[in-house]
Order: sequence, then C-alpha cells, then structure tokens
Amino acid sequence: MKFLRTSSLLSQFLVLVVSSLLFLVVIAVGAYYKLTDYAVRFSKVTDNSMPKLVRIGSIHSSIKELSYLVEKLADASSSISRRMTYRRIEEIFSLLREDELSVFNEQNLSIEIQIIEDHFNKLHSLIKARERYAEQINDNISKFIKEFHKITFYSKELNQVLNSLTLVKLYEEDHKQSELKAFIKNIEQLFHLFQKSAVSKSEKHIVESLEDILFASDGIIELKKRELTIKIQLKRMTTLVSSLLYNLSGEIEFLSVNHNDELIRESKESALSLRKEVNLLFFLFIIYLLYLTFIIFYLKHKIINRLVALDKNIRHKIKGRNNTLTDDYDDEISYITESFNFYASNTEEQNRKLEELSLTDGLTNLSNRRMFDIQFEQELHFIQRNHHLSSILVVDVDNFKAYNDNYGHLDGDNCLRSLADVLRKAIKRDTDTVARYGGEEFVFILSNSDVENSRRIARELLAAVEDLDIKHEFNGNIGHLTISIGITTINYENVTLGKRNLENADKALYAAKEKGKNTFVHYDDLK
Repeated sequence: MKFLRTSSLLSQFLVLVVSSLLFLVVIAVGAYYKLTDYAVRFSKVTDNSMPKLVRIGSIHSSIKELSYLVEKLADASSSISRRMTYRRIEEIFSLLREDELSVFNEQNLSIEIQIIEDHFNKLHSLIKARERYAEQINDNISKFIKEFHKITFYSKELNQVLNSLTLVKLYEEDHKQSELKAFIKNIEQLFHLFQKSAVSKSEKHIVESLEDILFASDGIIELKKRELTIKIQLKRMTTLVSSLLYNLSGEIEFLSVNHNDELIRESKESALSLRKEVNLLFFLFIIYLLYLTFIIFYLKHKIINRLVALDKNIRHKIKGRNNTLTDDYDDEISYITESFNFYASNTEEQNRKLEELSLTDGLTNLSNRRMFDIQFEQELHFIQRNHHLSSILVVDVDNFKAYNDNYGHLDGDNCLRSLADVLRKAIKRDTDTVARYGGEEFVFILSNSDVENSRRIARELLAAVEDLDIKHEFNGNIGHLTISIGITTINYENVTLGKRNLENADKALYAAKEKGKNTFVHYDDLK
C-alpha cells in the first residue's frame, strides 16, 4: 500500500492498464488454445470417426449385398444373369480390397476377404462348369432326339427312354444317389430291349449312335453324373462362402459397435472437455470482471473521489471559507493540492494586503473614507438591532491650509501623521474607529457611547493635541496646532436618518469653528 500512496498516478494507471491488458491477453490466448484443442478433437470426430462409421456401415451393407449376390449367382438360370451378378460381386470385392477395409487397419480382415474371394472364384468356376455340363447335356439330348426321329419303326422301349432322358435333364442333386443309379439302370435296360428291336443294318447303326450319345464317356449319363457332382460341390461352396460372409459380417458389425462406442466416448470426452473449457473461461471472465471492478473502484477512490473533494474544497475556498485542503497521498493530486494551498495562502495574504491598502489611508495608516463608510453602515445596523447609543466625532485641523502654504506640504504631511498617532491613541476599545475622512478632516465612531462620553472624549482629544505643541504661527493668536470637533449622538429613533447624522456632526463642527476654533460643539447644543 505504500507504493500506492507514494507512486505517481501515471505509473499506477499504467500498471493497472497493462495488467488488465495482460489479463485479457492471457484469457484470449487460453481461450484460443482451448478452442483450438477442441477444434482438433471435433475435427478428429468429424473428419475421421464419423466418416469411418459411415464407411463401416457401407462395408456392412456391401457384405450383406455379397451374401445375397452369392445366392443369386448360385441360382442364376442364364449366363447373362450370372455375368451381371459376377460383375457386381467383383466390384464389391474391389472396393473392399482397395479402400473400404483400410478403415479398420485390421490385417486379419484383409486375409478373410482374400479367402472369401478365393472361395468365390472357385464357386464361380463350379458355376461355369455346371453351365458347361448343362449345355453339353442339352446338345446331346438334341442329338439323341435328332437320331431318334431317323428310326422308321415304332419302339415302346425307345419312347420310354426318351421320356426318361427328359427326367434326367430335370434331375437335381438333392435326389439320392441310389435313386439316380436305379433310374440310369432302368434306362439301360429299356435301351437294351430297344436294341433287340433293331433289324436292319441302318437301324442298328442308329441304335449304336444313340448308345454313344447315352452311355459314352462324354454321353448324357456321364455328363449328368458330373453335373450332379458339380452341383453338390457348388451347393457346399455356396454354403461355405455364405458362412464366411456371415462371419465377416459379424466381425465387421462387432468392429462397428466398438467404433460406435469409441465415437460416443470421444464425443462425450469432447463435450466434457468443452464444458470444462467453457467453465474455465467463464471463471476467468468473472475474475477479469472482478479485476475491472477493482480497477474502477480503485480509480474512483484514488482519483475521482479525491478530485471531487478537491473541486468541492476549491469551490468552498472561492466562496471565502477559511479551510486548508488536505491530501494524505504523495502523487500528482496531492501536489496540486499543495500548490493550490500555497497559491491560495499567497492569494489570501495578497488580498488581505490589498484590502488593507484599499481600506487604509496611505499617509496616516488610519482607516480611509471607504472603510469608514463600511463601518458606519455596520454601526447603524448595530444601533437599530440593539437599541444602543453611538456618537460620531468629526475632527478638523484649524487653519491647515495656511500651515501647508507656509510650512510646505512635506511638513503638512508630517503634521497629519503626528495628529493621526494622537487620534489613534484616543481609541481604547476595539469597537471604536477613527478614520481620515479627507484632507485634514478625521472622523470617530464611538460605539455604545452616549452624549457625556462623547464630550469627554472630545475634551481628551483637544488636550492631547495641545500637548503635541506643534508650532503653527498662522493659527491666529494661539501659535500652535489646534483642532475643532463636531459631535452628534445617534439613537434608535434617528438611526433611520443614515448619513444625515454625519451632516449633523458637520453642522456641529462648523458651529465649533464659528465659536472660535480649538473647541467642540455637540449637535444637541444647536437645537
């Protein structure tokens, strides 16, 4: 606190402003770094986690689509449908291999995708083999029917074989192998019966061709066996690929759930971090507001209140109240206060001296006429208020013009000074006043003084001037300086006459002059 009392206002103001700015900079920098950190976290969620979650959803959908397409591919009834389905499956595998699975950064998933793709290629090879066998079987049946129509004789057994071939074409892998063998044996027996019906050489040649078409290593029966074997393998491979896809879908779903949980955790952490950062910034902002409040209070207490007090005291000083300004600090305002006190003191002293000069006669150092007029008005109010008696004495030096003309103005001034000292000594009370009224004329105000007391004072004045024994050869037959006095007494009744009371004293003075000078006359004696 000593620093606050002794340091300059400028240094204190700079300290407060700089500290406030530093505080604000700290808050701003802290807010910037906190928000930057939150932006990084939020960016991680929006740029990585959210797209990753979307891509995981896309991968899961692709796996589901793969499962459907594999089933569709296995049941494809035409090569066009198979090729379209196969092309879409290849696209999905390409996406999974090149981009989608990279989101997991899991080597095991890539291996699983590769295994599934390898099995799918095998599956596709089986499907193509099945189609190839089916085409060969259809071609052979077509050949069989063509050869069949060359036969010119009717054979019940051959018709049964032809009908059986139609059933063979429709025969699927879900039939039992024993049933298939029995079915093929039945066809063989029927065909042998048919062979016995052939008589001519051409008929036997047709029968041999039909036999090759049916029973050769690339005949209908063998091709059908191979086709059924392929279908069984195809079914197993389809089940295997579907199972692998199902397992992969489960793993991806598991990873998706984990990633979703991680995303939720990151979001909660980001929200919690943001809440903490907002609370911290709010706390710092409250502290900053409190600090600003302290600065405002400090400035009000240290500067504004003191300036207001200084202004108030200066106004009181201007209005004439005799008060000295005080300030307990040691700074610019206290310096201003000290300077003002110094100049106010000097000004008061100068004003007092000027007032004394304006109210004092320069030659005799008695009150001048202006001062007399002021005190005369005050005395009239005093008489009116308290019902007292006061007397006015007008003193005039006898034949003073002749004194000046013969002894010179310098001696005349010395004479008036000596006379003023005598008149001043005649004043015994602070309430009484003597003033030089003009030239060689003087006037007394004897407060609370009746007629008899004023006569006594007049006699004392005459005697005191006699004792001065100032040579005045031109003052008639007397030979020394004398004075004449006119007296009037003011009471409550004639106080309203104001300055006419002075005229009454002048009349008494003229009467004293006419009486022979060196005497006094009271106005009451003229009535």
